Amino acid sequence: MTVKHRSIKFGFSFFAVAFAMTASGAVVANAQVPPPGCPTMPMGPGGPGGAPAGMPPQNPLMDNKVANAKPGEIRLMVTAAFMDPIEAVKAQAEKAIGRPIFVEYGSARGGLKDEILAGQDFEVAVLLPDVNAQLFQQGKLAPGEHELAKVDVAIALRGDVNVDVSTPEALKKTLLGASVVRYSPTGVALPTVTKLLNDLGIADSIKDANKRCAPPGPPSFAPPAPGEYEINLFPLSEVVRMKGMKNLGRVIAPFQVPEQINAVIGAHAKDRAAAEALVKFLQSAALDTPIKNVGMYRD
Repeated sequence: MTVKHRSIKFGFSFFAVAFAMTASGAVVANAQVPPPGCPTMPMGPGGPGGAPAGMPPQNPLMDNKVANAKPGEIRLMVTAAFMDPIEAVKAQAEKAIGRPIFVEYGSARGGLKDEILAGQDFEVAVLLPDVNAQLFQQGKLAPGEHELAKVDVAIALRGDVNVDVSTPEALKKTLLGASVVRYSPTGVALPTVTKLLNDLGIADSIKDANKRCAPPGPPSFAPPAPGEYEINLFPLSEVVRMKGMKNLGRVIAPFQVPEQINAVIGAHAKDRAAAEALVKFLQSAALDTPIKNVGMYRD
């Protein structure tokens, strides 16, 4: 199976940090993202997609090298939240459909959607219902969605502190006390993040916390100062693999918006039979354990 390496950033997702907002990057509130008119800060060592100094290396599947699909390969485009299950069964999938698979990971509401709208053909995509609705309206998808799994949003803590996220009041206090709150504006967690910040009445406080331009030069990613901490809001399937952070568990029920992840077939798939066989495999019991291992679940 060929894996396309894209230079996309997901905040701390995939152990990289995005500075400023990109098409598929992370919103970094309270610090690091300069307000309008402020200069954009440079990326870390290795160029776009590389991990900043002092941070763990980025997932090798998400570096800044771009590969091209080879003749005969099936193109599979996958939301980053579903990367681990795909990687766990890729060899089995190729054997099941009898074709090599070219995999491209990215942001469902960002880079992947934009690429498909721009004319990229594919056999199968693993995306989100709202994205699929937009793509179908534009004639990019064959009829039908195929449910794969659901995922909740979790909270990852960076910093040597104890915080409480067990009640709405405690969660509000924890978010407002964070030096940084990170999430992706095009990611799977967005509905939960939006509901969480709006229902708690702190959306403007989080987004407007940093009013001044950051100092010149690259930001520091040293551990938070004593007593300080950072909060990251991402799908549980991504939080479970984050290094150097504490998984505080799922966002509590009043604010949780579980996200359905579905497979769809491209309207212009070159090999419809192989696409249908791949979707059937992705819905099979072969993925039950990989899905469970990253905190996802099936109804």
